[in-house]
Amino acid sequence: MTGYGRAEKNIGDKTFLVELRSLNGKQFDLRLQIPALLKPYEFEIRNMLNEGLERGSVECLINIKQSGASKPVTINTDLLKAYYQSVTTVANEINAPVNDLLAAVLRLPEVVINSTEILSEDEWKQFEKLLGEAIGLLNKHRIEEGKALETDL
Repeated sequence: MTGYGRAEKNIGDKTFLVELRSLNGKQFDLRLQIPALLKPYEFEIRNMLNEGLERGSVECLINIKQSGASKPVTINTDLLKAYYQSVTTVANEINAPVNDLLAAVLRLPEVVINSTEILSEDEWKQFEKLLGEAIGLLNKHRIEEGKALETDL
């Protein structure tokens, strides 16, 4: 059966969103998109989805939004200095204004790096419950669609 399940929850300083879509199919075929923070748990996530959904072509999208104040970042100062010096030199050669160069250089690749952190055990447990909730909602949607088809036939 086709189905849809969506669950969202604030866990600590993060907002987790799980979206599941399924189409009818005899086998279990999973397309999983997860953020880097959940990569260490990919096997467990796949197992939960397989056990909870059993069959069908399933698409699972998981997003995490982190509050900006708590988002860990690292600034690659060596690269920042090299970019800044190069850009300043070129700007002076072509008589371009140099007043906002720092802001521009901070947006260049690899200058500001989002540090990868690890989920705490409590955050993982809460995420497991959230994933279970999304699976339950998708299965509920499948049952409702099955009943509607039964009525039509």
